[in-house]
Amino acid sequence: MTDGARGEIEELEAIVRSAERTPSRTEHPPPDARAFLEELAHRCRDGEIGPEPVDTSTGLFRTENGRSRFARPDVRDYLAAHHVVRRHPRGPRLAAPATWKYFVPRKNWPWPDAGVQAFLAALWWQPAKPAVERRLGNLLHKRHREPNVRFVVDLLRRNLVPDSDLRRRTIDVLRDAIRDDELDDDRWAASVEQLQLIDPAVAADELDAMITFAVPTASALRRYHAVVALIDYDRARGMKALKILARNPTGTAQDRFDTAILIGELDEAAGVVAMQQLAGTEGMGDLRVDAAIVLHRPDLLSELVTGGGDLSDDARLRALGELLPVEPGTAITAAERFAETAADEETPLRIAELVRPFDGPAALRMATRTAEREDKRADSEVRYRAVLLIGGIDPAQAVPALRRLSESDAATFRVRLRAATGIVTEHRGPIDAVVALANAPRLAWADRAEAAETLEETDPETSARLLVTISKSGPPDAGRLTLLRQAHRIDSRQAVGAITELIKDKHVAGPTRVRAVELVATTLGTAVVIGLYAEIVATADGESAKTAAKKVIAMGHPDGPRLMGKVADRTDEKPEFRLDAAREAGPHGRNTLLSLAQKGRPDSLRLNAAKALYKIDRSSGRKALEQLVKRATPGRVRIDAAKCLPGSAVVGALATIAEDRRERAPVRLDAAEQAWDIDPKRGRLLVEALATDPSIPASLRERAQNHLRR
Repeated sequence: MTDGARGEIEELEAIVRSAERTPSRTEHPPPDARAFLEELAHRCRDGEIGPEPVDTSTGLFRTENGRSRFARPDVRDYLAAHHVVRRHPRGPRLAAPATWKYFVPRKNWPWPDAGVQAFLAALWWQPAKPAVERRLGNLLHKRHREPNVRFVVDLLRRNLVPDSDLRRRTIDVLRDAIRDDELDDDRWAASVEQLQLIDPAVAADELDAMITFAVPTASALRRYHAVVALIDYDRARGMKALKILARNPTGTAQDRFDTAILIGELDEAAGVVAMQQLAGTEGMGDLRVDAAIVLHRPDLLSELVTGGGDLSDDARLRALGELLPVEPGTAITAAERFAETAADEETPLRIAELVRPFDGPAALRMATRTAEREDKRADSEVRYRAVLLIGGIDPAQAVPALRRLSESDAATFRVRLRAATGIVTEHRGPIDAVVALANAPRLAWADRAEAAETLEETDPETSARLLVTISKSGPPDAGRLTLLRQAHRIDSRQAVGAITELIKDKHVAGPTRVRAVELVATTLGTAVVIGLYAEIVATADGESAKTAAKKVIAMGHPDGPRLMGKVADRTDEKPEFRLDAAREAGPHGRNTLLSLAQKGRPDSLRLNAAKALYKIDRSSGRKALEQLVKRATPGRVRIDAAKCLPGSAVVGALATIAEDRRERAPVRLDAAEQAWDIDPKRGRLLVEALATDPSIPASLRERAQNHLRR
């Protein structure tokens, strides 16, 4: 055992032996003081002995609040280790299960009993070196080395396990860790520290090589930390490595930049070298601008603004923003070149906005080039912002610039309209640019209408007139009416004529024409409105004609039923539709009702027509009902027709049905039973006849007989 380990252990041994030789002040001193102390240390490895009486005069113990503890933890651990060795002098063995728990891998560091195990390794090293070395070597295996390598490092640092291959193996493990780019920063720093503890020279060589011979992908920040660690060991060597790092950055762009900042904090001159290196490296991207800003180099900033290279427009704008207050003349020249080579079409405008406080004419030139870019691929919103900037720089050019943009076919309609309305609303200028958009034949009618509507507050008469004009330029019927409704709301005088034309146009859908009449009904006189509804009745589809006639009826005008009669007279419509219209037409529906009652199909429709006819023409209606009583299908229709006849004619009609052998037996019996309800005497005779009629099914005869017994 070398001097380092011997010195530590001999010091502890001397303390223990001194305590053994000190006369005990306890009432019953133990016969074997050494064994007693070892046993006590083994039992009290948490430090506190308890209320047991101990002799504090030896210096091994101290007492606080009535409880005693070992004065030095290392003495306690040393004695506890001796206790284990006393029981297992041959070291850790498979045959001794009690020793299996020593030198096994743990998941956390520090181990709770690391102090005891360190002395165990030293005490067992001579009698059981192979077993101890084998177990300690297992701690260095790649599956266990983290965090257990720290225990081995502590043993080697204290030289408790001399003359073994463990030192070489541990150094190799730590060197591999230092070279591992995937290792996280905390574990890397710990590996450096551990290697420095057991072999500072090897650690310095490893750090130096990491800085000097780094691959391009190596982390610059990791190399910087290596420099710091090397400076702590050998400042001259570390500062030399720092200059190498400044001239040869590696890693990602952000890593290089952050490292250059740190280099400057260590050594200003080296930091300048590092930043200059980054500012001139295209692979640094936008961080080249940050480097130039840190260096306070206008020449570099001008070069980056002008040249661009791999820089984004945002980075070049940042460089321009830094350069303008320092060297405005150089910055303006660079800005104009930048505007010609920008990647984003919005950038020239942003340049102009940035330059404006320093050189208005230059900003105006840039904004004008952007605003007047006649290219459908150009961003219309950017052009509009450029026009606003032109007006902000030179108010006299505001309206002309807005007018030119409103006339540009390359701009979107929204931007053109915004420019045109801006002349009116923002500059109190003429409306001709808006009118031009409303009249532009190549624009969609909806866009033209939107332009016209923007003049509602400024010039309502013109707005309405334009909407009327647009309504005649090809939108569908519903669109025409929408435009005319807007025009009528804005200025009814401008719209009434066009709406009337739409109503009279038989090619327009009927529902649209009806809605159009409703729109102007309050504006026109009653006679005109009824005339327009009559036009619809005469030329529109059936449903629309019917709706128009209903509108006149709702007005309480006598022409309403007459118009509905015309609707009912339409022979090309369905019978049900005609019947409904004829009912609403009153006397004007007589001819249709008569026709349907005589010739309609099915007989149920004839019945409904006959009922309606009876209300307005009793004679014709009665004849129609009597015809249905004589023959109709199904038989239920005959019964219903009979019940619609007046007075005593009902019973006679029901008797006709009950006595008709051509009719189905159930219908005949129903007719007889209903006749009984009206005229019991005659009805009884009819039921009796059916009850004894052999042609009637037995079940119906039984029903008739039951009826007679009631």
